[in-house]
Amino acid sequence: MKSYTDGLTGLNNMAFLYDYYEEYLKQNENNCYLIAIDFAKLKYINDNFGHAIGDLCLKTFANLIQKYFVKSLLIRRSGDEFVIMTSKSTIEIEELISKINNDIAKLHDTNSIPVLFQFNCGIKICEASIEESLYKADITMYDAKDNGFYYSYYNDEIYSKAKDNEDFIANIDRIIKEESYNYDCHNLYNKNNDKTNLRMITVTDKNSKRLYNQAQYELIKNSSRIKRIDLFNIKSILEILREENDSNTISFIPVDYKTIIAVEYDFIEMFKNYLIENNINVKNICLNINFMSTSEDIKKVDVKIKELKELGIKICIDNFDPYKNTYIYNIMRVFDVDYIKFYPNSISNFNENPREKLILFNIIDTFVSLGTTPIFHGINDKELIKEIKDICFNCLVTNARL
Repeated sequence: MKSYTDGLTGLNNMAFLYDYYEEYLKQNENNCYLIAIDFAKLKYINDNFGHAIGDLCLKTFANLIQKYFVKSLLIRRSGDEFVIMTSKSTIEIEELISKINNDIAKLHDTNSIPVLFQFNCGIKICEASIEESLYKADITMYDAKDNGFYYSYYNDEIYSKAKDNEDFIANIDRIIKEESYNYDCHNLYNKNNDKTNLRMITVTDKNSKRLYNQAQYELIKNSSRIKRIDLFNIKSILEILREENDSNTISFIPVDYKTIIAVEYDFIEMFKNYLIENNINVKNICLNINFMSTSEDIKKVDVKIKELKELGIKICIDNFDPYKNTYIYNIMRVFDVDYIKFYPNSISNFNENPREKLILFNIIDTFVSLGTTPIFHGINDKELIKEIKDICFNCLVTNARL
């Protein structure tokens, strides 16, 4: 006999929703909403407080939606995902979401639950197709999560963005499968516009387009895709360097910090073996570590950087943002970082007024004092670069015309 009950929360399961969706829709004259719900950071709660506390949060949430969303279909979908099908109005839905959040805060304040948890909702008016309704509610929930909202309502813009994201992921998967990459080299120039023996290597697709931008990185950063891209290309680049046999050039090889700290393999040992296999001298290598976006796991990177430095490998912090990547300061308190790379978006905020510019210049000066060489990539503001060169006796640019 088919089971309709979730064992942990006592709510109905997805089998129930599939069997009763059409009936509930008809009973309410096609005037219903589907709400897709996902917890924020349940994994963090499980890892830091234990699975028993994570389960308590899930059961607490189930009790609250039973309390407030009466005469609705209440579903635990899987893990920390829930679905509500309700005939309540949007005003009522918003009020009930607010009440649930208030109750969670009260339960935490009275120590009834040991951790304050949050959730995100995607709200979509029900269509005849349950699959279509679930899909649109899901992408709306992710929109709420991405923008830090408790809830979002479905619209055509969200749908278009989701389709673009799906196309991007399909394209990345194709590139990974076909191993269809190009490698572009950018020479680095000193403050006098003299070409140095340093070069940045960037990985692109076969049309010399960047593999991903900041927003696209967020889509794939927690999957295996970036690790697979990095590991394949590190090996390929080292093979190219072996063929070039140029002992005078230092090459910056891109790698994401998540690739370095991965637990499913020993990156340091793997990288060391690649160097030995290709007879590459560590003095000709600088790992260009991407910190485009960071999370709690960044704290694991210290040990790995220490091991890399002990091997004699130079380190460049890529995508440094003085506002966002504050953990980089902790790394630099402990280790000598050889280079740090600035992009236009990471310093644009500092160029808006004289006081902010002064802060930027002091940050740059501090790096130089610590023995770290700043690199300015893709910055076309000649006046800003001139000012930086005037106060920075040791900096590099990727555009000799500046």
